[in-house]
Amino acid sequence: MSYSSRPNRRAVLDQEIRHHIAECEDFLVSQGWDPEAARVEAAHRFGDARRIKRELEAIDRGGRKMPGNMEWLRSAAMDVAYAVRGIRANRTFTAAVVATLALGIGAASSIFAVADAILVRPLA
Repeated sequence: MSYSSRPNRRAVLDQEIRHHIAECEDFLVSQGWDPEAARVEAAHRFGDARRIKRELEAIDRGGRKMPGNMEWLRSAAMDVAYAVRGIRANRTFTAAVVATLALGIGAASSIFAVADAILVRPLA
C-alpha cells in the first residue's frame, strides 16, 4: 500500500506540522512577541515545511532504513536522544524520579539484607 493511498496519514502529518508551528508561535507570543511577527518567526524556525514533510513521508515509507541489522541501533539512538531531551526539559521531575528510585532500591536492599540475616543465615 503506497503512502499516497493513505490520505489519513497525510492529514495527520499536516496537522502535526501545523501543531508544532503553532506551539512555537504561542511560545513566542507568551515571550512578548507581536502575534504576526511570532507567526513568521515560528515558520522560519520550523524550516521548510514541504521539505520536512517529504522527508517524513520517505521515512514512513521506509526509504531511510539502515542496512542490515543496524536499524535497532538507529532506533536505540533516537530513543536515547528523546530521553535526554525529556530529562533536560523536566529537571525537577527527573530529580524526583531518581530520588524515588534510589529510596526504593535502598529500602529493598535493606529489607533483603535483614531478611537474609534473620531468616536465611540461621538455616545454614
